[in-house]
Amino acid sequence: MDTFAIPLAFAAGILSLLSPCVLPMIPVVASSAMRSSRKGIITLALGLSLSFAFAGTVLTFALISLGLSPEVLRYFSATLLLIIAVAILIPKAGDWLTIKLSMLTSRLPNHQVDGEGVVTQFAVGASLGLVWLPCVGPTLGAA
Repeated sequence: MDTFAIPLAFAAGILSLLSPCVLPMIPVVASSAMRSSRKGIITLALGLSLSFAFAGTVLTFALISLGLSPEVLRYFSATLLLIIAVAILIPKAGDWLTIKLSMLTSRLPNHQVDGEGVVTQFAVGASLGLVWLPCVGPTLGAA
């Protein structure tokens, strides 16, 4: 094992925070977590890192088990980012996507979440780990 692999992966993880789909969210999410409780930011980071690592590992394992290259996940993520860019840049496409996603999410059970406490911050962190996977996953995967 290369002695520089772990420090380089750590540096890539820190630099991934500068990604355009991650950086704007950090102040909002961090301030909300810090307001919720003293341990809010720690549980948020724990939820984010665990879900990010778990989802990335499971997806990679699933792809390898199916005989596919992990590069498929990178191409899927890049395609997803392009779709998001189109939805942002072309208002009609964004409206169409909003309607379709609203129809999908309206079928899900409606759960009210209390915004306070470490459990909520862990859940927010876990969901952010899943949301950020397509954004920074390809970069960290390359690292």
